[in-house]
Amino acid sequence: MRTPTPNSPSSSPSRAAATTTPFLTPSNPSKPPSRRLLTLQALTWRFLARIGFWLHTFPTPSPPAPSFHRTFRTTALHDSTSAASLNLAFYVPADYTRQIQHGKRYPVVVSFHGGGFTVLLRLQTYLQSLAPGLDDAPRPHVVAIIAWYPSLDYRLSRSQRRAASIRPDKALPAVLTDLFDASYLPDPACVTSPYVSPAAATDEALMTALPVYIALYLCEWDMLLREGMDFGERLEGLGKRVRCVVVDERGHGFDKNPWPFGLDWKVGLYYGRACQWLCEVLEDSRGKD
Repeated sequence: MRTPTPNSPSSSPSRAAATTTPFLTPSNPSKPPSRRLLTLQALTWRFLARIGFWLHTFPTPSPPAPSFHRTFRTTALHDSTSAASLNLAFYVPADYTRQIQHGKRYPVVVSFHGGGFTVLLRLQTYLQSLAPGLDDAPRPHVVAIIAWYPSLDYRLSRSQRRAASIRPDKALPAVLTDLFDASYLPDPACVTSPYVSPAAATDEALMTALPVYIALYLCEWDMLLREGMDFGERLEGLGKRVRCVVVDERGHGFDKNPWPFGLDWKVGLYYGRACQWLCEVLEDSRGKD
C-alpha cells in the first residue's frame, strides 16, 4: 500500500485541459452506433458476465446467501410506459430481528457498482429541493464512502486517459470502453455534468454532498489512476479526510477476474484493509454522535 504523490510518473493532462476537452466517441463521432447494435453487444457481454459470476462461486470462501430481498420502485423509466424497479439484497446478523425489536440500530453499508460520488451529489440536490416543513422523514447521514478505481472525469477523452496511463496495454480494451461510452453517454454535452463527471462539481457541492471520510482505492495500471489521484488531492484541500491507496501492478477491475481456481491475493488484502478502515470510521463517528 502506498499513498500517491503529485510527482507520480503517471502524469496526465492538467485539470485546465480537462475543462476544455470535448468528449470524443472512439470510432466515428459523426455516425454513432445504432441502438440495436449497442443492445446486441450489451446482451452478449451480459451473458458472458453471467458465466464469469458463476465462475466466481468456485473459489473459497463462498459468499453467504442474502438474508432477505426488497424491491423498490424508482423514478427511472424501464421503457416508455413503466417505471424501473430496484432490487436490493440485504445481509444482516443472525439475531437482527430480535435486536431491532429491542431498539438496536445498525449502520448500513451499501454496495453497488459504479457512481458512488454521483449518488451523493444527486441525493444532496434532492434534499435541497424539499420544501421547508414538508421534510418530516429523517435525513440519511452518510459517514463514509469507499470508491474502487472510480471514473471521475469524462471531460477527458479515452485517448487522453490511455496516454496518462503508465501501462496503456493494461487498460480496458476499446471494445468495452466504446460500448460503455456510446451506451451511457449518447449526448456529448452531458460530460460536463457533475452527475457524469464528479470532478466537474463545484467545491461547494463536494463540500456539502460528500462525507468527511473518503477512501479511494486506485490501480497502478488503470487509465483512471491520474484523475483519481487529482480528485483525492482536491478533496484533501477541501478538508476531507482522504485515504488514497494505489494497488501496485494491478489494472481496472483486478478484483473481478473470473478465475475459478482462486482469487488474486491482493483482493483479500485490500478488501480487508478497506473493511478495517470502515470499522474504525464507524466507531469514530459513533463516538461523536
